[in-house]
Amino acid sequence: MQVRLDSPASRRGGYARFELEALRVLHDLKEFLDLSAGLNYQLSAATVDWRNVLGIIVNEAPISESDQALYDLVFSYLASAYGGRKRRLGPLAILHPLRAAALLVRALERPARLEILTALLHDSYEELGVRDASGSAVDSSLEEEFRPFLEPLRSDERWYLMERLKWITRRPGECYCEYTTGLLEKAIRTPEILRAKLADRLDNTLDLRVDHQDPLAKVDFFELIFREMFIGDGASGRHAGRPALASAFSDADRLYQLFKDSLLMTLVRKSESDRADPICHKLFEALALAGGKEAQRIALQSLRMAGKNNLQARKLLLATMEYVERGGVDRVTPPGSDNRLDGLFISVFRDAGSRDPGRFRRLNDDKDLMFQAAMAFVAIFLRFLHEPGFFIHGISSAGVAAPGELV
Repeated sequence: MQVRLDSPASRRGGYARFELEALRVLHDLKEFLDLSAGLNYQLSAATVDWRNVLGIIVNEAPISESDQALYDLVFSYLASAYGGRKRRLGPLAILHPLRAAALLVRALERPARLEILTALLHDSYEELGVRDASGSAVDSSLEEEFRPFLEPLRSDERWYLMERLKWITRRPGECYCEYTTGLLEKAIRTPEILRAKLADRLDNTLDLRVDHQDPLAKVDFFELIFREMFIGDGASGRHAGRPALASAFSDADRLYQLFKDSLLMTLVRKSESDRADPICHKLFEALALAGGKEAQRIALQSLRMAGKNNLQARKLLLATMEYVERGGVDRVTPPGSDNRLDGLFISVFRDAGSRDPGRFRRLNDDKDLMFQAAMAFVAIFLRFLHEPGFFIHGISSAGVAAPGELV
């Protein structure tokens, strides 16, 4: 495992950083789209060869015939459970568990059967239409559904798999932060469930656009922003990429996914679970990198759409830098203060869990605020990546709240 140490202070704390290149397969958008394309091509065949699908998931690692037979049964279940349903962007919904398992495998030193099964089946309660993962009747129903591929497992593996699937399932009406805290309590003894959850969030973070060309490809984001704001030389290509087409996912929806990442990462960081297990640590850093890159893409897109001149754009950037410098992203802030970013987590994202099409209207209509919010998330993910003690104050098992506010 190739790691490097971040700083003398980090060395004293025993905190090791992975080389960014070693994480590329986990966070790079092109790598992700290549993985998606390979899986999707196999799924589009008249008769799906699940051996090819498994080969992609395990990165061509050798698999025994007995394990192949087991995975064939799992794939048969997934194909039936997901059917032809699609994700919001349009690709087949079954791609999500397949990719989450593939991302997890790429973080592991070697494929582990029980971990791959957990990642493949992590959404199983919901896919069966069962909303409560706690009752014995539900467990019996699920075990009956899983019987074909539970029987080949050892009795201890069957128990561990069912327990992990219950722990990783969020119950109806359960606060996301409460759910995550409960999962982290279980992860003290079973870090594998946090690995699966981080792989799940990593896939959701990368699965936010279907652009063939990454707007950040061959672009240094910070150099581009500096030239845009302070030079304005009109050089060709200084606006990376091209305007995005309208889709089921707006930039505000994408920022909401980054908000969910920041909730998970804060609770993980507060519990120190990112340091307790090297695989969780690797996935945590990959999620910080993926989230930061997506925030950069949103910032570039919103800057183009805002149509500001250099002076106006510079004022927005400097106001955001000042906000970050004085601790604005260190904590949840109440709305109604001097800076437009104050209250962002509360007034824009906290209560936006519904599918109401108008839930992000204010943010989608205000490209200045969109740019500033995206730049704030760039800072948040950079700090998660480079500051081992960083987390956002005001995020707890009770939810998201500003100082003095009752949740």
